[in-house]
Amino acid sequence: MCRPSWPKILARKCATVAATIAVFTCVMSTALTAQTRNRDFWALNYTGGTVVQLWVADHNSPYWGSEVLQGARLESGLGVYIHITGGGSCFVDFKLVYSNGSTQEYRDGRDVCAVGGVEFGPSVSRGWLWPRS
Repeated sequence: MCRPSWPKILARKCATVAATIAVFTCVMSTALTAQTRNRDFWALNYTGGTVVQLWVADHNSPYWGSEVLQGARLESGLGVYIHITGGGSCFVDFKLVYSNGSTQEYRDGRDVCAVGGVEFGPSVSRGWLWPRS
Protein backbone atom coordinates (compact mmCIF):
# COMPACT_ATOMS: atom_id res chain seq x y z
CA MET A 1 0.00 0.00 0.00
CA CYS A 2 1.37 3.37 -1.00
CA ARG A 3 0.75 6.31 1.35
CA PRO A 4 1.98 9.85 0.76
CA SER A 5 4.55 11.00 3.23
CA TRP A 6 3.72 13.88 5.57
CA PRO A 7 6.61 16.11 4.45
CA LYS A 8 5.35 16.00 0.83
CA ILE A 9 1.78 16.83 1.88
CA LEU A 10 2.97 19.75 4.01
CA ALA A 11 5.21 21.01 1.21
CA ARG A 12 2.25 21.02 -1.23
CA LYS A 13 0.00 22.83 1.28
CA CYS A 14 2.70 25.42 1.99
CA ALA A 15 3.18 25.99 -1.75
CA THR A 16 -0.59 26.46 -2.19
CA VAL A 17 -0.76 28.91 0.72
CA ALA A 18 2.26 30.84 -0.60
CA ALA A 19 0.71 31.08 -4.08
CA THR A 20 -2.59 32.29 -2.60
CA ILE A 21 -0.81 34.95 -0.56
CA ALA A 22 1.15 36.10 -3.63
CA VAL A 23 -2.04 36.48 -5.73
CA PHE A 24 -3.82 38.30 -2.88
CA THR A 25 -0.86 40.66 -2.46
CA CYS A 26 -0.82 41.51 -6.18
CA VAL A 27 -4.57 42.15 -6.27
CA MET A 28 -4.50 44.35 -3.16
CA SER A 29 -1.44 46.24 -4.38
CA THR A 30 -3.19 47.03 -7.68
CA ALA A 31 -6.36 48.13 -5.87
CA LEU A 32 -4.45 50.39 -3.46
CA THR A 33 -2.43 51.92 -6.30
CA ALA A 34 -5.63 52.74 -8.19
CA GLN A 35 -7.19 54.19 -5.05
CA THR A 36 -4.22 56.39 -4.14
CA ARG A 37 -3.83 57.72 -7.68
CA ASN A 38 -7.12 59.62 -7.70
CA ARG A 39 -6.13 62.70 -9.68
CA ASP A 40 -9.54 64.43 -9.51
CA PHE A 41 -9.61 67.88 -7.90
CA TRP A 42 -11.48 71.16 -7.64
CA ALA A 43 -10.05 74.02 -9.71
CA LEU A 44 -10.76 77.34 -7.97
CA ASN A 45 -10.34 80.51 -10.02
CA TYR A 46 -9.19 83.52 -8.01
CA THR A 47 -7.19 85.12 -10.81
CA GLY A 48 -9.50 88.06 -11.48
CA GLY A 49 -10.08 86.87 -15.05
CA THR A 50 -12.38 84.43 -16.84
CA VAL A 51 -10.67 81.15 -17.73
CA VAL A 52 -11.79 79.63 -21.04
CA GLN A 53 -9.21 76.83 -21.22
CA LEU A 54 -7.44 74.87 -18.48
CA TRP A 55 -4.63 72.58 -19.57
CA VAL A 56 -3.19 69.88 -17.31
CA ALA A 57 0.14 68.10 -17.92
CA ASP A 58 2.51 65.91 -15.95
CA HIS A 59 5.02 68.07 -14.06
CA ASN A 60 7.95 69.24 -16.23
CA SER A 61 6.45 67.72 -19.38
CA PRO A 62 7.33 69.67 -22.54
CA TYR A 63 3.77 69.01 -23.83
CA TRP A 64 0.49 70.25 -22.45
CA GLY A 65 -1.81 67.28 -21.97
CA SER A 66 -5.57 67.65 -21.79
CA GLU A 67 -7.74 70.75 -21.96
CA VAL A 68 -10.18 69.93 -19.18
CA LEU A 69 -12.82 72.68 -19.35
CA GLN A 70 -14.03 71.45 -22.76
CA GLY A 71 -15.69 74.68 -23.82
CA ALA A 72 -16.89 75.81 -20.38
CA ARG A 73 -16.00 79.20 -18.88
CA LEU A 74 -14.70 79.53 -15.34
CA GLU A 75 -15.47 82.98 -13.97
CA SER A 76 -13.24 84.45 -11.25
CA GLY A 77 -14.45 83.45 -7.79
CA LEU A 78 -15.91 80.15 -9.00
CA GLY A 79 -14.68 76.56 -9.07
CA VAL A 80 -15.19 73.44 -11.12
CA TYR A 81 -14.59 69.76 -10.35
CA ILE A 82 -12.00 68.26 -12.69
CA HIS A 83 -12.06 64.51 -13.38
CA ILE A 84 -8.82 63.25 -14.94
CA THR A 85 -8.97 59.88 -16.66
CA GLY A 86 -6.09 57.66 -17.66
CA GLY A 87 -2.70 57.25 -16.11
CA GLY A 88 -0.11 59.85 -15.36
CA SER A 89 1.79 61.48 -12.58
CA CYS A 90 0.17 62.85 -9.44
CA PHE A 91 2.39 65.93 -9.85
CA VAL A 92 0.96 68.19 -12.55
CA ASP A 93 1.38 71.64 -14.03
CA PHE A 94 -1.39 73.91 -15.32
CA LYS A 95 -1.87 76.41 -18.11
CA LEU A 96 -4.82 78.80 -18.00
CA VAL A 97 -6.08 80.65 -21.06
CA TYR A 98 -8.22 83.70 -20.35
CA SER A 99 -11.11 85.15 -22.33
CA ASN A 100 -8.88 88.06 -23.44
CA GLY A 101 -6.38 85.58 -24.99
CA SER A 102 -3.65 85.93 -22.35
CA THR A 103 -2.19 82.84 -20.67
CA GLN A 104 -0.79 81.96 -17.26
CA GLU A 105 1.33 78.90 -16.50
CA TYR A 106 1.64 77.31 -13.07
CA ARG A 107 4.64 74.95 -13.08
CA ASP A 108 4.67 74.17 -9.35
CA GLY A 109 4.23 70.41 -9.77
CA ARG A 110 1.05 70.42 -7.68
CA ASP A 111 0.27 66.96 -6.19
CA VAL A 112 -3.38 66.50 -7.19
CA CYS A 113 -3.44 63.00 -5.64
CA ALA A 114 -2.89 64.57 -2.21
CA VAL A 115 -4.99 67.74 -2.45
CA GLY A 116 -8.71 68.14 -2.93
CA GLY A 117 -8.48 71.47 -4.68
CA VAL A 118 -6.10 73.82 -6.45
CA GLU A 119 -6.62 77.55 -6.08
CA PHE A 120 -5.29 79.66 -8.93
CA GLY A 121 -4.32 83.20 -8.00
CA PRO A 122 -2.91 85.98 -10.17
CA SER A 123 0.64 84.59 -9.94
CA VAL A 124 0.66 81.39 -7.81
CA SER A 125 -1.37 78.25 -7.23
CA ARG A 126 -2.09 76.70 -3.85
CA GLY A 127 -3.16 73.18 -3.00
CA TRP A 128 -6.02 72.76 -0.53
CA LEU A 129 -6.43 69.66 1.59
CA TRP A 130 -9.91 68.41 2.44
CA PRO A 131 -11.51 64.99 2.68
CA ARG A 132 -11.98 63.23 -0.63
CA SER A 133 -15.11 61.25 -1.37
